[in-house]
Amino acid sequence: MRVPHQAVAIALTAGVFVQPISTLFPTTVFGATEPAQVVAEAIATQKTSFSVNLPMQQTEALVKTSLQQQPYFAQLYSNMNYESDGTTTRVTIAWLQSAAQTRALDQSIRNTERTLLRPGMSDFDKEWVIHNWIVEHVRYDTSLKRYTPYDAFQGSAVCQGIAALTYRMMSFAGIPVRFVDGTAGGGSHLWNEVKIGGHWYQLDVTWDDPIGGGNRPSYLYYNLTNAQMAATHSWDESGLPQATTDFAQVVKSLSRGSSDPVLRTIANNPTVMAEFQEKVNSQTIGDAIARHIAQGDTQFTVEFAGSAEALAKAMAGLRLSGFQSMSYTYSQSRLPGYQAVQVTLQY
Repeated sequence: MRVPHQAVAIALTAGVFVQPISTLFPTTVFGATEPAQVVAEAIATQKTSFSVNLPMQQTEALVKTSLQQQPYFAQLYSNMNYESDGTTTRVTIAWLQSAAQTRALDQSIRNTERTLLRPGMSDFDKEWVIHNWIVEHVRYDTSLKRYTPYDAFQGSAVCQGIAALTYRMMSFAGIPVRFVDGTAGGGSHLWNEVKIGGHWYQLDVTWDDPIGGGNRPSYLYYNLTNAQMAATHSWDESGLPQATTDFAQVVKSLSRGSSDPVLRTIANNPTVMAEFQEKVNSQTIGDAIARHIAQGDTQFTVEFAGSAEALAKAMAGLRLSGFQSMSYTYSQSRLPGYQAVQVTLQY
């Protein structure tokens, strides 16, 4: 869920003011004099009001351009008001997150990343630990009242705050990142794209931390292609980098012979590497489990083609031996139409 932005424009006749707007609201912000610079610096420093020596329409265009160039700050305001006498325009902004909160958050992120990130880490490593930290420390705000990255860092926010915190933490770590504004789960939704190893990927940290799912990271929405993400999300792709590279294939290739422990962890993660897991269905799952029993495997994952109901029926109908006990858990797979099934055996 995202908070809707509002803009109110009020055109005033010159006779309304005893003094012109330009004298009541100086146009200089930290020495800036050019209108575009005034607007850019006002947004970057989260001014609550400033004025520009331009008519309203031109000022609105400058503000829109500046917000496009500073997308993080575009997520931090709730509404914007324009007042103009025809030659000078005053802009008033209501911020969801204050400038003081932004400064405090930035310092907290730097402190946190000093412990998370080590010299020599690749972007693969950095993204992994940042993603996991956010999932482990932030829960979705079901009250729908906490929207900002500051809220998220404090422990709870809706997707807007989580995506903005992801954006800020990735940016501070030197990882190129974008916002993706669309719909998912029947409502408006915000997530990210990240550039890792020269390729862009879709990343939805909010959906990797399902409501009620505890703080254990999921990777169902970790570095997907546009085609993979489109199974559950919709968005306007214009102006955004195209995510077309298969992340699992890249990791599988890079991890061969790699001594990077994080990369090897990613390569061994059954969710991320789902396409390389054994594929089974109602007719073949019994044979697959029997092979693992013969090998003495105590835990393994297979990808079951079918619904959760079909999986339960197939498991209930198995007639296997050679072990003391067998249990299984399943979750939605990142492969459309599949269930990820983790089987545990005791001998």
